[in-house]
Amino acid sequence: MRMFFPFLRRLAACLLCGGLLAACHPFGLDHPFGQPRRPLDGANRPGRRPAGTGPAVWLTAVEFPASYDWERDTAYGTAACRLVLFSGKDRVLTLDAGPEFEISPDPDMHRAVGGHLYTDYATDTETVIRRDGVELFRYPGREAIRGFLVIDGHIHTLGEDRSGEGFAYRIDGEVVLGRPSGVLLPGGAPAAAGCRTRVQDGPLYVEGGQVCFSYCEPGPAPFLVRDGTPEPVQTAPATAEILDQRLYDGVLYRVERRTGASGRPFLVSGDSSVQLAGEPRLAPVARKCTLVPFGGDMAVRGWYHYPDGPDEFLLWTRSGVLYSEVLPLRAFSVLAPAASPSSVASSGPGTMAYVLSPPDGLVIGKDAQTWTPIGRYRLYTPACACLVPDVGESGTRYYVALSGPSCILWADGVVTPIPIHGYISGLTVGN
Repeated sequence: MRMFFPFLRRLAACLLCGGLLAACHPFGLDHPFGQPRRPLDGANRPGRRPAGTGPAVWLTAVEFPASYDWERDTAYGTAACRLVLFSGKDRVLTLDAGPEFEISPDPDMHRAVGGHLYTDYATDTETVIRRDGVELFRYPGREAIRGFLVIDGHIHTLGEDRSGEGFAYRIDGEVVLGRPSGVLLPGGAPAAAGCRTRVQDGPLYVEGGQVCFSYCEPGPAPFLVRDGTPEPVQTAPATAEILDQRLYDGVLYRVERRTGASGRPFLVSGDSSVQLAGEPRLAPVARKCTLVPFGGDMAVRGWYHYPDGPDEFLLWTRSGVLYSEVLPLRAFSVLAPAASPSSVASSGPGTMAYVLSPPDGLVIGKDAQTWTPIGRYRLYTPACACLVPDVGESGTRYYVALSGPSCILWADGVVTPIPIHGYISGLTVGN
């Protein structure tokens, strides 16, 4: 995962510096950079569910001028770029990106929700939220948005202060709960992992009809927040660090490290506490552990760092290691969802899907099956993979959006070309 992210951060930072070549590089698709956007017609417009019997598939992408080699970044970030919203392979919205438009191409700063393209942008003093390019509201302070929900027309955001201290939970820009010393916990799998829509994933989510998230104060002292009300959570005396926490099907799950227990983490739920598998003599240290719904229970996804060897990616359950790979095989996305987006499976092993990027290509897997796409493709963010139930079926379908010299949408082996010169930044499946 780390092999591509530094490039993305550099690319995003450079792009924010401006579009100095805007006038020199028309996109050659519908209009030159900086001129009025192409009007939308028929069913292809934001918020309109596309025709067809299957679930709606929405893609967000970053587009560059046709003459620009965006993979090499030869212009060092001075090339113009746009955000594009696709319904399947059909383009439904195009937005110019850059500081003059208060729209960022950073994949963490835009998302498709309900068929609309929502963006956030931090000016020198404010945070700006837009839908389909139209400003909805702005508020004082520079926040990095970690959670984003749209509920009954209201926008719930969970933002970390870009200074690195504190967070705020807001509804339509108004603070509901803020903590200057609180640290947000990951809250489970990254966006698009394991649910039909992205809005149910990550630090901010809905459980039992309530908007939930978790944070930790120094101590460590974890809290569960439901509809803006924080509730302290009791921990074991030996708890040294809270790695993740999430309420799921009415049960509060937590991953933590404990003093004197080597570096192996514990999975805690209710009165149950299980130390996850690992070889103590190798002195592994768990890193970046997040909770993943799996077969009516929780699994843990993370890394073991070994002082005398390569890092190892693992997917743990209570009974042992479900999946592991030793670097340099890069595990970009491993998804292990429950049976449906709205209910938890009461039994069964669940389904595991993953995207791996070894040095010589890309491997997509679901359960015992694997596929190797032909061509030079990359999964640019974990939000470009989504495992969802088949409509009316008992199985699941794995959607993966890949970028490279061309872009494709891959769905259980069925490939659909996506007409864009750039990369796909996110994937949402649902109405």
